[in-house]
Amino acid sequence: MAWMAAAGRRKQILQAAQKLFADKGFRETSQRRRYPVGVSSPSGLPLLPVQGPFPYELIDRAGQAIATSAQSTLDADMPPANKIAEVVRNHVRQLLRNIDIVRIQFSELFKLHRERADGLRRDMSAYVRGIAKVKQGQKDGTFSTYHPRRK
Repeated sequence: MAWMAAAGRRKQILQAAQKLFADKGFRETSQRRRYPVGVSSPSGLPLLPVQGPFPYELIDRAGQAIATSAQSTLDADMPPANKIAEVVRNHVRQLLRNIDIVRIQFSELFKLHRERADGLRRDMSAYVRGIAKVKQGQKDGTFSTYHPRRK
Protein backbone atom coordinates (compact mmCIF):
# COMPACT_ATOMS: atom_id res chain seq x y z
CA MET A 1 0.00 0.00 0.00
CA ALA A 2 2.89 2.38 0.60
CA TRP A 3 3.95 2.02 -3.04
CA MET A 4 0.44 3.10 -4.10
CA ALA A 5 0.72 6.23 -1.98
CA ALA A 6 4.16 6.93 -3.44
CA ALA A 7 2.85 6.39 -6.98
CA GLY A 8 -0.05 8.74 -6.27
CA ARG A 9 2.31 11.34 -4.87
CA ARG A 10 4.59 11.03 -7.89
CA LYS A 11 1.58 11.52 -10.18
CA GLN A 12 0.63 14.69 -8.25
CA ILE A 13 4.16 16.04 -8.57
CA LEU A 14 4.26 15.25 -12.29
CA GLN A 15 0.93 17.01 -12.81
CA ALA A 16 2.15 20.10 -10.95
CA ALA A 17 5.45 20.03 -12.85
CA GLN A 18 3.59 19.61 -16.13
CA LYS A 19 1.53 22.77 -15.62
CA LEU A 20 4.45 24.78 -14.29
CA PHE A 21 6.87 23.75 -17.05
CA ALA A 22 4.22 24.36 -19.73
CA ASP A 23 3.65 27.88 -18.41
CA LYS A 24 7.24 28.88 -17.56
CA GLY A 25 9.56 26.44 -19.35
CA PHE A 26 12.26 24.34 -17.73
CA ARG A 27 14.96 26.95 -17.50
CA GLU A 28 12.68 29.69 -16.24
CA THR A 29 11.44 27.55 -13.36
CA SER A 30 13.45 28.12 -10.23
CA GLN A 31 14.74 25.02 -8.51
CA ARG A 32 14.58 26.71 -5.15
CA ARG A 33 11.00 27.92 -5.37
CA ARG A 34 8.40 25.77 -3.66
CA TYR A 35 5.14 24.90 -5.39
CA PRO A 36 1.99 23.37 -3.93
CA VAL A 37 1.44 19.76 -4.88
CA GLY A 38 -1.75 18.69 -3.15
CA VAL A 39 -0.63 19.35 0.43
CA SER A 40 -2.32 21.53 2.99
CA SER A 41 0.65 22.76 5.00
CA PRO A 42 3.21 25.21 3.60
CA SER A 43 5.92 23.38 5.50
CA GLY A 44 5.01 20.20 3.62
CA LEU A 45 5.52 21.66 0.16
CA PRO A 46 8.16 19.73 -1.76
CA LEU A 47 10.76 21.25 -4.00
CA LEU A 48 9.69 20.69 -7.57
CA PRO A 49 12.57 18.95 -9.34
CA VAL A 50 13.56 20.86 -12.45
CA GLN A 51 16.66 18.77 -13.05
CA GLY A 52 16.74 15.00 -13.22
CA PRO A 53 14.16 12.78 -14.85
CA PHE A 54 11.04 14.97 -14.66
CA PRO A 55 11.50 17.03 -17.84
CA TYR A 56 12.34 13.92 -19.83
CA GLU A 57 9.53 11.90 -18.32
CA LEU A 58 6.98 14.58 -19.16
CA ILE A 59 8.12 14.82 -22.77
CA ASP A 60 8.23 11.05 -23.08
CA ARG A 61 4.64 10.81 -21.80
CA ALA A 62 3.49 13.19 -24.54
CA GLY A 63 5.25 11.33 -27.31
CA GLN A 64 4.21 7.90 -26.09
CA ALA A 65 0.56 8.91 -25.75
CA ILE A 66 0.43 10.10 -29.35
CA ALA A 67 2.47 7.26 -30.87
CA THR A 68 0.76 4.48 -28.92
CA SER A 69 -2.73 5.71 -29.67
CA ALA A 70 -1.94 5.99 -33.41
CA GLN A 71 -0.31 2.58 -33.79
CA SER A 72 -3.49 0.54 -34.26
CA THR A 73 -4.57 2.89 -37.06
CA LEU A 74 -1.15 2.73 -38.71
CA ASP A 75 -1.30 -1.09 -38.52
CA ALA A 76 -4.90 -1.30 -39.78
CA ASP A 77 -5.83 -2.47 -43.25
CA MET A 78 -7.75 0.53 -44.52
CA PRO A 79 -7.57 2.90 -47.48
CA PRO A 80 -4.62 5.31 -47.19
CA ALA A 81 -6.80 8.44 -47.13
CA ASN A 82 -8.88 7.02 -44.25
CA LYS A 83 -5.72 5.97 -42.42
CA ILE A 84 -4.12 9.42 -42.66
CA ALA A 85 -7.39 11.14 -41.70
CA GLU A 86 -7.73 8.94 -38.60
CA VAL A 87 -4.10 9.49 -37.61
CA VAL A 88 -4.64 13.27 -37.87
CA ARG A 89 -7.88 13.06 -35.82
CA ASN A 90 -6.08 10.97 -33.20
CA HIS A 91 -3.17 13.41 -33.13
CA VAL A 92 -5.48 16.37 -32.55
CA ARG A 93 -7.38 14.46 -29.83
CA GLN A 94 -4.10 13.70 -28.06
CA LEU A 95 -2.93 17.30 -28.38
CA LEU A 96 -6.14 18.58 -26.84
CA ARG A 97 -6.17 15.92 -24.12
CA ASN A 98 -2.54 16.56 -23.13
CA ILE A 99 -2.08 20.21 -24.06
CA ASP A 100 0.37 21.08 -21.26
CA ILE A 101 2.59 18.10 -22.00
CA VAL A 102 2.52 18.84 -25.72
CA ARG A 103 3.42 22.48 -25.05
CA ILE A 104 6.40 21.23 -23.07
CA GLN A 105 7.38 18.81 -25.78
CA PHE A 106 7.35 21.39 -28.54
CA SER A 107 8.91 24.24 -26.58
CA GLU A 108 11.52 22.33 -24.58
CA LEU A 109 12.58 19.13 -26.35
CA PHE A 110 15.07 20.78 -28.66
CA LYS A 111 16.54 22.83 -25.82
CA LEU A 112 17.49 19.69 -23.90
CA HIS A 113 20.78 17.90 -24.36
CA ARG A 114 22.04 14.51 -23.25
CA GLU A 115 21.47 11.02 -24.53
CA ARG A 116 17.98 10.83 -23.11
CA ALA A 117 16.88 13.89 -25.08
CA ASP A 118 18.37 12.35 -28.21
CA GLY A 119 16.29 9.24 -27.54
CA LEU A 120 13.13 11.32 -27.22
CA ARG A 121 13.89 13.05 -30.51
CA ARG A 122 14.46 9.64 -32.16
CA ASP A 123 11.07 8.48 -30.83
CA MET A 124 9.40 11.55 -32.32
CA SER A 125 11.10 10.93 -35.66
CA ALA A 126 10.02 7.28 -35.61
CA TYR A 127 6.39 8.38 -35.21
CA VAL A 128 6.69 10.74 -38.18
CA ARG A 129 8.38 8.03 -40.27
CA GLY A 130 5.53 5.66 -39.37
CA ILE A 131 3.05 8.10 -40.82
CA ALA A 132 5.21 8.65 -43.90
CA LYS A 133 5.08 4.90 -44.58
CA VAL A 134 1.46 5.22 -45.64
CA LYS A 135 2.80 5.33 -49.19
CA GLN A 136 0.15 3.22 -50.87
CA GLY A 137 -1.80 6.43 -51.34
CA GLN A 138 0.99 7.80 -53.53
CA LYS A 139 1.18 4.59 -55.53
CA ASP A 140 -2.56 4.46 -56.24
CA GLY A 141 -2.89 8.21 -56.94
CA THR A 142 -4.86 9.09 -53.78
CA PHE A 143 -2.05 11.41 -52.68
CA SER A 144 -0.06 13.51 -55.08
CA THR A 145 3.69 13.52 -54.86
CA TYR A 146 4.87 17.02 -54.08
CA HIS A 147 8.47 18.08 -53.92
CA PRO A 148 8.64 21.54 -52.28
CA ARG A 149 12.17 22.17 -53.50
CA ARG A 150 11.39 21.44 -57.14
CA LYS A 151 9.66 23.94 -59.35
